[in-house]
Amino acid sequence: MNLLRLLAVFFRVNLMSELAYRVNFFWQVFQSLLSLVMSLAGLAVVFSYTNALGGWRPDEVLVLVGVYFLIGGMIGVVIQPGMGQLVESVRGGTLDFLLTKPEDAQLIVSIHRIEVWQFTDIVLGLGVLATALLRLGETVGGWEAAGFILMLVAGGVIIYSFFLVLATLSFWFVRVENILVIFQSM
Repeated sequence: MNLLRLLAVFFRVNLMSELAYRVNFFWQVFQSLLSLVMSLAGLAVVFSYTNALGGWRPDEVLVLVGVYFLIGGMIGVVIQPGMGQLVESVRGGTLDFLLTKPEDAQLIVSIHRIEVWQFTDIVLGLGVLATALLRLGETVGGWEAAGFILMLVAGGVIIYSFFLVLATLSFWFVRVENILVIFQSM
């Protein structure tokens, strides 16, 4: 329960900070929509020349696009900002302030920075995923949904672990921000 309490506190603090600059919300929505439109346009071009791509129909690939946006949103909300802030805190010498808190240091370092506006990618991903599943005519049962959520969580843990390994390199090397950017692009 400590994790949920801390997550709620950090979410509220970051939300209040972001609400001071509401234009950021519209900019994030614009960026997310533009990225989605470009992805869908690319798929439309590919599928205007073929009916299947490696045996995948257009709506099946649309499911992948939805999952991509969903995972990208998860990474953008908590994982990437927290690890980027860890690298910056080590480089700037301000990590000591976080380490002296009475909670678990890794937990605080991981979740103290939350990009609230990245939730738009999660919402868009869920929307694309739901639309693609409706177009496929597939019904998703409780076990399939639970398995999907479990796999998303497992994937999130793996991605978090890679980010944490790369971010801890900042203890030995001064400038590793570019490594995090390269990993995010992959």
